[in-house]
Amino acid sequence: MDRQLFDVRLALCELWQAFGAAALLVRFGPDVPWPHSSWAREAHGALTPRLRSVVALARTRGRIPSFLTGGVTSRKANVADELDGLARTPAGLVPDELAREYPQAFNDPLIAALIREPEVQLRYLAVELANFWRSAIEPRGGGLARCLEEEILFRSRTLAMGGERHCSVISGSRSSARTARTG
Repeated sequence: MDRQLFDVRLALCELWQAFGAAALLVRFGPDVPWPHSSWAREAHGALTPRLRSVVALARTRGRIPSFLTGGVTSRKANVADELDGLARTPAGLVPDELAREYPQAFNDPLIAALIREPEVQLRYLAVELANFWRSAIEPRGGGLARCLEEEILFRSRTLAMGGERHCSVISGSRSSARTARTG
């Protein structure tokens, strides 16, 4: 199986939504381009330094650490379930994955704290993500959820019909274009 297929996600995960929204805000600040500009001005203040540091990890690898979103597998999971799963992440997973996949992260004091005391720091992060979700995502959640369901359908059909050779389409710009319409 092609390595790219390990990065394909065909399910809704509210934590992915939160991390994606935070990444957009970290990248552009309150000046996110249209059609997200009004949302960004309202949501930018909800970012915390810890959330910024965690999102910055994605810049080098193109994804956030798997332990941040891998805790819940139920189709009916909501953001509270996912945050609970995040807070209960086995402590050993955190330093192991960060050392293996994100060695540059050790230079960030907030990530270094996550490595030293993962249980405590993951609980703090879960609280901050819950607050970010309530203030930045939840107010616009209905339209976003419909758009994401449509995107999942598109990606799963593309993968089913075209197999591995279409993975670049699955992880490529269509997602950005589709998400841009949800503003």
